[in-house]
Amino acid sequence: MPAIRSTLSTAAALLVASSSAFPISPFEPASSSLLTRADGNATVSSSLQSCLSKTGVELSYPDADSFSTLDTQQNAALPPRKPGVFAIPSDETGVAAVVKCVSAENGSQKISPRSGGHSYTGYTLGSEDGWVVVDLKKLNAIDTNKDAKTAKVGAGSKLGPMAAALAKDGFALPHGTCPTVGTGGHGLGGGYGLTSYQWGFLMDHISSMRLVKPDGTIVTVNADEEQDLWWALRGAGSNNFGIVTEFTYTLEDAPKNVVNYAHQFKTNDDCTKAFLAMQDLTTAESADAGWSKNIGGELLITGDTGIGYSCALSGQFLGTKDEYKKAMKLYNDACSARGVTASSVSAKEFTSWADALTDIMGKLDTTTVAPEAYYAKSLVTPSDVRYDSTSFGTVMSAIQDAKDYGTSLSYAFLGPHSAPNQVPMNASSYVHRDSLYLSQLYSYNFPKNNDNGGQDATYAAFDKIIDAAQAVKPDAKWAGYVNYVDNQLLVKIFDWGHFYYGSAVDRLQEIKNKVDPNMVFDFPMGIAHA
Repeated sequence: MPAIRSTLSTAAALLVASSSAFPISPFEPASSSLLTRADGNATVSSSLQSCLSKTGVELSYPDADSFSTLDTQQNAALPPRKPGVFAIPSDETGVAAVVKCVSAENGSQKISPRSGGHSYTGYTLGSEDGWVVVDLKKLNAIDTNKDAKTAKVGAGSKLGPMAAALAKDGFALPHGTCPTVGTGGHGLGGGYGLTSYQWGFLMDHISSMRLVKPDGTIVTVNADEEQDLWWALRGAGSNNFGIVTEFTYTLEDAPKNVVNYAHQFKTNDDCTKAFLAMQDLTTAESADAGWSKNIGGELLITGDTGIGYSCALSGQFLGTKDEYKKAMKLYNDACSARGVTASSVSAKEFTSWADALTDIMGKLDTTTVAPEAYYAKSLVTPSDVRYDSTSFGTVMSAIQDAKDYGTSLSYAFLGPHSAPNQVPMNASSYVHRDSLYLSQLYSYNFPKNNDNGGQDATYAAFDKIIDAAQAVKPDAKWAGYVNYVDNQLLVKIFDWGHFYYGSAVDRLQEIKNKVDPNMVFDFPMGIAHA
């Protein structure tokens, strides 16, 4: 899944050194064996070991020299977890062989695929000790068909290398800004990026997939073949229905001119006004009165932390600097009408798509990242929500109160004229196609797992921010973004299934029961438990 380095863009890098990672906490005890902490004692059965030894796939058991490197959690706040074995196949046939071995255990053994390892809750290492982890890092081929304007991308590819390979051939896709995030979980859960307003999510560019089903059979999944899975995988595909080994994407032409921009606003009161100006454009009934079709971005809010500004609107404009200035006039005018002006404006023009991405993402060929401790929550704002200065001022106050936790709250603007909202709600299991904003609430200073008091204080502060955001219209259809999955929702009386999957839950569970009756693919916040 995904975790994307929260798409903070240029301003984000200045505000906080964050990543697309996630939180953790003790699981709710006793309600399910999937919700217990790892005990360090679980191992794979002798029958499974025997079967795996015959697959020809590279294996790493806990006594292997390579195991400790493979066993590293990307989120350092997570409790340790020890898989029973890592299987590292080099092709989809190897993936299928491993899945068949696990399937033969009739559900007593669980399996988890790992594309990039950025699961916010660490579910890529399994939910308990002893799971089989299929590391897809060798399935990283990227094959561009320039005539068809498509690319086949292995599920073990990372966003940075994929972006670099596509840019070299003159193409692009929408995606997050952390180069080490795996394309697999990122695209299956959505795949927001700074160009999503123009191009949609990464998921919206999938035209076909290769899937190893829970029984080990290999199928092609597209609009004509395996139609139930075609619907289910795009929005709920991470560790629910098998292992996707390869994606075929339809591509965008790489822009010839790009502007990476950032507008900083000094005070919390200024940020309230900057948000309301953003709301004016995001909710405009006429496309001409709203955001330019060539712009995308988000308002990232930290509150007053002593760095000279409290928020920044930042993102990318696909066009020249002169065109950008004309396009941003609507927003600047909306700010003026609200009585605010940016305290600082940065607009960097590029004539290379790869250079523009590098400016935001860092080195695109980066494939490893040091662990860091963090926690995050998500919120998808429905289309009927409108803030005023009082209601959003309350949100700003809650963010300010949480400043000691390294807090940031991003509002990626979507709205009725954005590309994601043009996709019919029933086209895939991602049903949040009537939203104004996709938000990530993030703590980059999250205490590690041995500091329960510090973690609990962060959870409480974050709950207050979410409560403040929803107080403007409590009965609205608020939703969450599954790529920012929050396992704290497990310890509350909360319908997290509908929060993440909305009206798709019932059909998803029917498909799950059909293709994986033994729940070989499973995790605490998987479809089977929604």
